Amino acid sequence: MVEPIEKERTKRSLLLPLLVGLVPAVLALGVALFFALSPGSGGGPAEPARRPVLRRSAPGGPPDPARATGAWSAIPAEEGEGGTARLLAILPTDPDVLVNVTADELPGTADLTRLGRAATKALSEGLLNNLDEAVRASCAWALAEIRDPAARDTLVLALDDASPDVRLHAVRALGNLGDPAHADRILDLLRDPSEPAWVQAAAIDALGAIGEPRSLELLFAVARDPQRAHLWSGTARALWAARARLPRPKLCRAFLGFLAGDEVVAGRAIRYLGWLGATEAVPALAAHYEGRDAAVQNQVILAMGRIGSPGARAFLRDVALQTQNARHLNNASIALARLGDREWVLDNLVGLLGDPRAYFRFNAAFALGEVGLGEAKATDALVAALADANDLVRSEAAVALGRLRDPRAVPALEAGLESDNPFVQLDMVVALNRIDGERFRHLVLEKLLSGERPHPARVRERAIRLLAEAGDPRVVPEVLALLRSGDVADLDQALRALAAVPAFDPAPFVPALAYTVMTQGPGTAAALSLVSDRRVAGMERFLLETAWHSSGTTSEQLYLALGAVATQADVAAIAAVPERDDTTRLYQDYSLANLGETASLDRLVDVLRGGSLEQRRDAAFLLGFVERPGLAERLLPALGEAEPLTAVQVAAALLPHEVPEAYRYLADTMRQGNPALAEEAERTLRVSRAAGVAAFLEQGLAAERDPTMRQRLAMLIEDREPDEYR
Repeated sequence: MVEPIEKERTKRSLLLPLLVGLVPAVLALGVALFFALSPGSGGGPAEPARRPVLRRSAPGGPPDPARATGAWSAIPAEEGEGGTARLLAILPTDPDVLVNVTADELPGTADLTRLGRAATKALSEGLLNNLDEAVRASCAWALAEIRDPAARDTLVLALDDASPDVRLHAVRALGNLGDPAHADRILDLLRDPSEPAWVQAAAIDALGAIGEPRSLELLFAVARDPQRAHLWSGTARALWAARARLPRPKLCRAFLGFLAGDEVVAGRAIRYLGWLGATEAVPALAAHYEGRDAAVQNQVILAMGRIGSPGARAFLRDVALQTQNARHLNNASIALARLGDREWVLDNLVGLLGDPRAYFRFNAAFALGEVGLGEAKATDALVAALADANDLVRSEAAVALGRLRDPRAVPALEAGLESDNPFVQLDMVVALNRIDGERFRHLVLEKLLSGERPHPARVRERAIRLLAEAGDPRVVPEVLALLRSGDVADLDQALRALAAVPAFDPAPFVPALAYTVMTQGPGTAAALSLVSDRRVAGMERFLLETAWHSSGTTSEQLYLALGAVATQADVAAIAAVPERDDTTRLYQDYSLANLGETASLDRLVDVLRGGSLEQRRDAAFLLGFVERPGLAERLLPALGEAEPLTAVQVAAALLPHEVPEAYRYLADTMRQGNPALAEEAERTLRVSRAAGVAAFLEQGLAAERDPTMRQRLAMLIEDREPDEYR
């Protein structure tokens, strides 16, 4: 043990003099370098040279030549938001500003995105010429959201970046642009076995958005390969997006294969097979139904209903005879009735109402309310069910009779008013009001809102909504009492219904509405909506006061309300609210634009033309509410002049103004545009609150002959309908 220790001592004794001798030499070299590289010494550049990017296509090779220096090095380092704010201010005019920043210095991707297309040049330079892969990835991410065609060539070069995160966002961005010119470059990512799965998944999404036929062949190959099942979810979505350009039999075979995937993949395949009317899929779907959970089984039932073949109808009959799930029975019954088996459905449901098991009787009552309209046998069976020993069955029978609106049910429903169960009594009153509201409206007050015994809160709230939905002015004092009581369990719905009462005078509600808004508690959203819809005078100062200490969604709703009720005298006060969030500032601009401020209107139009995608969507939504003469005429030329994605957003802004050209443009984009544009046009119609959208879709479906376009319209109609299941 002594010898190793002695050896170590010997090493130290030899190294120590050597190190001591080197110290002066190192210090001298450092001093020389300092003076040689100092600004103004003539020995080196005053600013750091731009750092090159190592390309994935040439690993280990020389870096790209350095280019001119970036301006960011000339900005003094600042802590916190000051430096970031200055960088964001410079970024639209200095394309080199992101070349030399670090990830810590870079603004957040959300801030970069909000600059919109004004940031494209700087983001492109940062993507190509910053050595920090985190910065390059952020630049690519922002370009993916901004969707500026001017960045296309830069994004193609970024597909060779050494960082998979950069490649991921670059391929996303190219997919969002929907240009088929570079589909082959995206295909290279799929062909490369070393490419990470998440990058390949993004490549698949991009190919589906582009829809270039040659590239779609590789997607079919992925669909047939169980070893690439981890890519099936995106592959199914991509093939569906490009379905207008693909042969239907081949598409159906691919989706049948996806049934072997995980729950998400199989769920997509089931829905797509249904919309394709794939009769060849019926045996596979029937097999997939067995042993699955209720949600998956419901997907299969809906798909079989859309397919509608004899085999699908036989499957649906089996479900209707055997299921113990109310939703399954309801969906199977509705599908069969639509497919021509109405008599069989009615006989089956009437028979189930006599079943000794209560859950079968309950489910049958539920379904008869959907399919029994105009059928005497349905009414008779449900009237008999009002005498059921189970209160839930009696309630469901009453609800169904209310839907059928058959006057022959009135005596039995009136008899049911004497029930000791307040919820059974509620359903009897609601059913009678649906059959003849004028005759039975008094029962709402007598049975549900007054009387000796107290009523459960849910009964009272439903009674208030019933009066409000009927436009009965007697609801006003009831809602006012609810506001004053502080019992707000169902205040939102009561206030929303109140806006529909024609004789409603909002003046007595101002103090209660002001309190609800300023406390920003339950009912705030409905109160603000009521203020906007009915233009409640006297709320301006309360809204302005609240705007100074609100945020997020509440601020957005406040500005919508201010745009509806404020006056020219409030402009300065609205403009003075210090909004730091870009989205909230858009809503602030809306309220000012609606009050005649041209600069605010110009900002909304500029964002519509050049902001990020989310900003353009917000601006389109808000411009739809602006009530300014000549606005539609100002926007209309952009439908033909702007690049396609911007034109879609312009159409979205024009829909609430009921401009026919906007509807036609969106329909043409769905029919002829690439999948990415078609999807954005579909989204616009899906979320639009414009009054004419529903009729446009229905009329289009009735007149359309192209099967893919019919699918698009039918799916939009279904997506816009509220869920009827309770």
